[in-house]
Parts: sequence; structure tokens; C-alpha cells
Amino acid sequence: MKKFLFGLIGIAALFSLSFIAYGWDSPAGKPDSAASASERVLVAYYSRSGNTKAVAERIAQKTGGRLLEIKPVTPYPEDYQACVDQAKVEIRKGVKPAITHDPVNGDDFDIVFIGSPNWWSSIAPPVSTFLSELKARKKPVALFITHGGGGKAFTERDTRALLPDADFRGTLALPGEEAAASGAKIDAWVDSVYPKGK
Repeated sequence: MKKFLFGLIGIAALFSLSFIAYGWDSPAGKPDSAASASERVLVAYYSRSGNTKAVAERIAQKTGGRLLEIKPVTPYPEDYQACVDQAKVEIRKGVKPAITHDPVNGDDFDIVFIGSPNWWSSIAPPVSTFLSELKARKKPVALFITHGGGGKAFTERDTRALLPDADFRGTLALPGEEAAASGAKIDAWVDSVYPKGK
């Protein structure tokens, strides 16, 4: 009996570790073809300060979708100026830093919401990496951006360039300091790009 219980505990621990390794925030883990409609919504995001994460969490709450945090293998410097300088170089050179999870197939979802801060008028380099690995043939895609005053700038253009075959639904751009308090605005935007789950 003890061996049986220890075996069950071991299996549960392995499943828990697999969810952590892939960065999936939902306790249900990775979606599959039998997932319900709400589980077929992916909300993938990169956030350094927490502003983009706040928007992502609101979208996931609104849609019942799966949260996936995009994490660079090598984190950006804690120092703000050092982070800004590194990001500027990466964006100018088109660097796509390694990220920590397996590639995701966008075709497994009914819609993919993608979140990024506006860095130097573009999407953050880890998001570029994610998009370059994402397959989304004719699938609905929507972009949400947080910014410090620059609006969406070229983030939509650069996202479209990396997902040329996707059905691009539009972009929500929010000032970073307003992100956590913009629930009604986020909900209305989600309804406009993904009305009644369509």
C-alpha cells in the first residue's frame, strides 16, 4: 500500500514539474485537440515590469484562455538602463534570443493573443523569437501592447511581418501605468476581436 501511494505521489510530482518547465500558467497544462472552446484560447506574453502581465491575466480571465509567459533563457539585466541598452542593440540587429519553452503550434488554438511591451517602437525580442516559431496559418491573432508614451508604434507591423499568414484582428495599446486598472477597456477590446468566441 505504501509503495502504491509513493508511486502516485511521484507521478503527480512529475506532472507538476512538466508544467513549470514549459511555462504554462494554467494548472491543466498544455492544451490538446479535445480541449473546450475556452481552452483553445492562448494568451502568450512577455513582461518585464508586470504591466503586460496584468493585461494578459485580464484577457485570460475574460476568455478562460491559457496563459503562457514567454521567458528568455538569459534574463535581461535588473538595471533599467542596462536593459534598455541591450534591447536597443538586439532590436537593431534583429536578435531573437533563446526562450525557455518548446515551440507552440498556433493552429491548435481558435485565437492567439500576444502581449509585449513597446521597446524602441517594436515588440520585445523574446516575443519576436516566440512569433518566429509560432505556426498560425489563417488563425486569428490579436496583439496587446503596453508602453510608456509611444503607443503601438511599429509593433503591429513587426508582428504582422513575423506572422504573414495569420488573420490579424488588431492591436490594443495601453500606457503601462494604466494597464492594471483598464479592465473594462480590455474586456471591450477582447469582445471586438473575438466576439462570442468566434
